[in-house]
Amino acid sequence: MLLGTLIDQLSDEMVALQTLIDLQDLSVLARLNLVAEDHGLTLGETIIKAINTFSSNANPDSWAQLMSKLNSADDPGSVALKHILEEVFPK
Repeated sequence: MLLGTLIDQLSDEMVALQTLIDLQDLSVLARLNLVAEDHGLTLGETIIKAINTFSSNANPDSWAQLMSKLNSADDPGSVALKHILEEVFPK
């Protein structure tokens, strides 16, 4: 799935939750759930906030790493999202 298509569907909490589950990284899901609860946001809103934060603040190295990962990705939307979430909400 493309990232833009995913963003369009994030207002549906079940889509947001399934998207995070599909990343197969429970630590990302746990961190996002805590952030969402702490800020009174839904998971979808938290994901969109992370994408906006990355887009506005990522350094050139982070962008280069993302582009490198996308170059060989079978599912660019998921790869991009996982990279963004790991950058914005590090372990």
